[in-house]
Amino acid sequence: MVYLNVVMHDLVQGAVRLRRATPADLERVLEIERFSFSAPWPREYLAQHLGDDGFVVLEYEGQIVGYTVIGIKIPSFLARLEQRTRALLTGQEPREPPPVGHILNIAVDPAFRRQGLGQRLLEYALDYCRYLGAEQVELEVRTSNTAAIGLYQKYGFVIRERVPYYYSDGEDAFVMVKKL
Repeated sequence: MVYLNVVMHDLVQGAVRLRRATPADLERVLEIERFSFSAPWPREYLAQHLGDDGFVVLEYEGQIVGYTVIGIKIPSFLARLEQRTRALLTGQEPREPPPVGHILNIAVDPAFRRQGLGQRLLEYALDYCRYLGAEQVELEVRTSNTAAIGLYQKYGFVIRERVPYYYSDGEDAFVMVKKL
């Protein structure tokens, strides 16, 4: 809630409001999830993010029309071990890399798309990652989702790699990254 309190005055404009997701929002978020994705996240996965400043809903005229889930990517045990081993071998102090922001999900109800609401959610996600100290942010997107890819590219994301069979239906994903 700390971060949302800091930025809320910038995000409440007219009939649009961004706020932390609550348990009462889950049904509507799940509905948007089902409208937006062929393999929607389960309730339990979304519920475990409740209470995080990185799980926010976007209201338009009092109705939830979108949401995003954002976090920090934690390096794997093997990546951290490799980094520490390299530091020991070179005689340097081990350094923790700066955090990497991870946009886990952004979705807008199809009836409210093409109105700049996805941009609002993306701008919040980028600002939140900066607040958490991230110097880079990444996300995964279906290779067929040209609208989302275009939005991300407009905000400076570039495709780092293509991951074959990333989604449960076999579709590939692009991993897109942006320096903050």
